[in-house]
Amino acid sequence: MNTWFNSLKTTTRIVILHPNSREQHAYMWQLFFAADASYLRLEGEGLSASEALEQLRSVVKANKWVVVDEVDRVAGEQISPFCLALLNSNPSLCLVIVSRILPIGLLQDVQLRGVVEFVPREDEGALHDYPQTENNIA
Repeated sequence: MNTWFNSLKTTTRIVILHPNSREQHAYMWQLFFAADASYLRLEGEGLSASEALEQLRSVVKANKWVVVDEVDRVAGEQISPFCLALLNSNPSLCLVIVSRILPIGLLQDVQLRGVVEFVPREDEGALHDYPQTENNIA
Protein backbone atom coordinates (compact mmCIF):
# COMPACT_ATOMS: atom_id res chain seq x y z
CA MET A 1 0.00 0.00 0.00
CA ASN A 2 1.50 3.33 -1.06
CA THR A 3 0.88 5.92 1.63
CA TRP A 4 2.05 9.46 2.28
CA PHE A 5 4.61 8.33 4.86
CA ASN A 6 6.26 5.91 2.43
CA SER A 7 7.16 8.85 0.16
CA LEU A 8 9.03 10.86 2.80
CA LYS A 9 12.73 11.60 2.44
CA THR A 10 14.95 9.14 4.28
CA THR A 11 16.31 11.98 6.43
CA THR A 12 12.84 13.02 7.67
CA ARG A 13 12.29 12.51 11.38
CA ILE A 14 9.62 15.14 12.03
CA VAL A 15 6.48 15.41 9.92
CA ILE A 16 4.26 18.43 10.42
CA LEU A 17 0.70 17.80 9.33
CA HIS A 18 -0.08 21.22 7.91
CA PRO A 19 -2.60 22.99 10.17
CA ASN A 20 -4.48 24.39 7.15
CA SER A 21 -5.02 20.98 5.56
CA ARG A 22 -8.58 19.70 5.47
CA GLU A 23 -7.16 16.18 5.49
CA GLN A 24 -4.97 16.61 8.57
CA HIS A 25 -6.76 13.93 10.59
CA ALA A 26 -7.14 11.58 7.62
CA TYR A 27 -3.35 11.57 7.22
CA MET A 28 -3.01 10.83 10.91
CA TRP A 29 -5.46 7.91 10.83
CA GLN A 30 -3.79 6.46 7.75
CA LEU A 31 -0.62 6.21 9.79
CA PHE A 32 -2.42 4.34 12.60
CA PHE A 33 -3.90 1.76 10.27
CA ALA A 34 -0.77 1.08 8.21
CA ALA A 35 2.15 1.58 10.59
CA ASP A 36 3.25 1.05 14.14
CA ALA A 37 2.27 4.34 15.78
CA SER A 38 1.59 5.72 19.25
CA TYR A 39 -0.66 8.70 19.90
CA LEU A 40 -0.62 11.42 22.52
CA ARG A 41 -2.82 14.49 22.82
CA LEU A 42 -0.99 16.95 25.02
CA GLU A 43 -2.92 18.54 27.87
CA GLY A 44 -2.27 21.86 29.55
CA GLU A 45 -1.11 25.27 28.35
CA GLY A 46 2.36 26.76 27.96
CA LEU A 47 4.03 23.43 28.71
CA SER A 48 7.78 23.23 29.14
CA ALA A 49 9.74 20.62 27.19
CA SER A 50 10.07 18.47 30.34
CA GLU A 51 6.33 18.67 31.11
CA ALA A 52 5.46 17.59 27.55
CA LEU A 53 8.05 14.78 27.69
CA GLU A 54 6.59 13.52 30.95
CA GLN A 55 3.16 13.18 29.30
CA LEU A 56 4.73 11.33 26.37
CA ARG A 57 6.71 8.79 28.40
CA SER A 58 3.57 6.74 29.08
CA VAL A 59 2.85 6.13 25.38
CA VAL A 60 6.25 5.87 23.70
CA LYS A 61 7.33 2.30 23.44
CA ALA A 62 9.45 0.83 20.66
CA ASN A 63 7.29 2.46 18.01
CA LYS A 64 8.81 4.01 14.92
CA TRP A 65 6.07 6.65 14.74
CA VAL A 66 4.71 8.87 17.51
CA VAL A 67 1.83 11.22 16.75
CA VAL A 68 1.84 14.21 19.09
CA ASP A 69 -1.46 16.09 18.87
CA GLU A 70 -2.01 19.69 19.97
CA VAL A 71 1.71 20.53 20.05
CA ASP A 72 0.68 24.19 20.25
CA ARG A 73 0.14 23.51 23.98
CA VAL A 74 3.94 23.50 24.36
CA ALA A 75 5.40 26.97 24.88
CA GLY A 76 6.86 28.24 21.58
CA GLU A 77 10.49 28.31 22.71
CA GLN A 78 10.13 24.80 24.18
CA ILE A 79 8.99 22.99 21.00
CA SER A 80 12.49 22.44 19.61
CA PRO A 81 13.99 21.17 22.91
CA PHE A 82 10.96 18.86 23.27
CA CYS A 83 11.42 17.39 19.78
CA LEU A 84 15.21 17.13 20.09
CA ALA A 85 14.92 15.25 23.39
CA LEU A 86 12.48 12.77 21.82
CA LEU A 87 14.59 12.22 18.72
CA ASN A 88 17.76 11.80 20.79
CA SER A 89 16.05 9.22 23.01
CA ASN A 90 15.38 6.88 20.07
CA PRO A 91 17.43 7.09 16.82
CA SER A 92 14.72 5.37 14.75
CA LEU A 93 11.82 7.47 16.03
CA CYS A 94 9.78 9.70 13.72
CA LEU A 95 7.44 12.35 15.13
CA VAL A 96 4.20 13.42 13.52
CA ILE A 97 3.26 16.87 14.75
CA VAL A 98 -0.42 17.85 14.78
CA SER A 99 -1.10 21.43 15.76
CA ARG A 100 -3.71 24.13 15.41
CA ILE A 101 -0.97 26.61 14.45
CA LEU A 102 2.26 26.30 12.53
CA PRO A 103 5.12 25.42 14.94
CA ILE A 104 7.56 28.07 13.70
CA GLY A 105 10.19 27.07 16.27
CA LEU A 106 10.78 23.80 14.43
CA LEU A 107 11.50 25.60 11.19
CA GLN A 108 13.84 28.12 12.80
CA ASP A 109 15.97 25.56 14.64
CA VAL A 110 19.18 24.89 12.70
CA GLN A 111 19.56 21.41 14.25
CA LEU A 112 16.11 20.35 13.02
CA ARG A 113 15.93 22.10 9.66
CA GLY A 114 17.11 19.08 7.63
CA VAL A 115 14.78 16.56 9.27
CA VAL A 116 11.42 18.39 9.09
CA GLU A 117 8.90 17.82 6.31
CA PHE A 118 5.35 19.10 5.72
CA VAL A 119 2.42 16.94 4.67
CA PRO A 120 0.59 17.60 2.42
CA ARG A 121 3.03 19.30 0.10
CA GLU A 122 0.55 20.66 -2.42
CA ASP A 123 -1.83 23.59 -1.97
CA GLU A 124 -4.84 21.53 -3.05
CA GLY A 125 -6.97 20.65 -0.08
CA ALA A 126 -5.78 23.58 2.01
CA LEU A 127 -8.32 25.54 3.98
CA HIS A 128 -8.75 29.17 3.05
CA ASP A 129 -6.97 31.58 5.34
CA TYR A 130 -9.21 33.33 7.81
CA PRO A 131 -7.88 36.85 7.17
CA GLN A 132 -9.48 38.06 3.98
CA THR A 133 -9.42 41.41 2.23
CA GLU A 134 -11.94 42.77 -0.22
CA ASN A 135 -9.47 42.13 -3.06
CA ASN A 136 -9.06 38.40 -2.52
CA ILE A 137 -12.52 37.22 -1.48
CA ALA A 138 -13.93 34.87 -4.09
